[in-house]
Amino acid sequence: LTRWALSRAVIVFSTKLQRDVWLKPYGLALDRTKIIGNAVDLPLPSEPPRAKNFLWHVRPIAMKNGERLHAAFTRAKAEHPEIKLEEGLIHKKELLERMKSCYAVILPSLTEISPNYILDALRFKKPFIMDKYSGFAEWLAPYGALVDPLDERDITRAIDELATEEGYARACKRAGQFSFVRTYAQVADDFLALIKASL
Repeated sequence: LTRWALSRAVIVFSTKLQRDVWLKPYGLALDRTKIIGNAVDLPLPSEPPRAKNFLWHVRPIAMKNGERLHAAFTRAKAEHPEIKLEEGLIHKKELLERMKSCYAVILPSLTEISPNYILDALRFKKPFIMDKYSGFAEWLAPYGALVDPLDERDITRAIDELATEEGYARACKRAGQFSFVRTYAQVADDFLALIKASL
């Protein structure tokens, strides 16, 4: 029944990765799919970090790759004892407040379809570390560090790089070049255009 319903609908995905995951298992026709990207809000004013704190405020699920991240961070902390990993579930308003003055954000999940967490960090021009399999990996690669989430040493390498003065300066410069904005009105227009085209 699911396959039948999907075969007669136009299915909207937020990224190519998300669409690719669905195509074969559900037998979707490529021409019956559409990618409509997420909104990206306007930039927000940031503050200099008061500590070398990496934000990792995510749901405690296996997909977020916590075991490897903790091991990688412990290894990096042996070389850079001043770094700190901040974690735990918090409300969006508090997250944005913390991002405003954080050192960097880190999200080495096993995969992320469309990580708004990283987009929010870029609104503050904050450096980030993200998994290389993310649906945003190709798009956001010029602005941050991509890692193999299955390779603990690769995660450590990226943390080590950001922990140095030179590496952090390079990362801030890259993140500072991000200027993409996409309003919710633009997203709505894309959906309306799709609906009109199908009438």
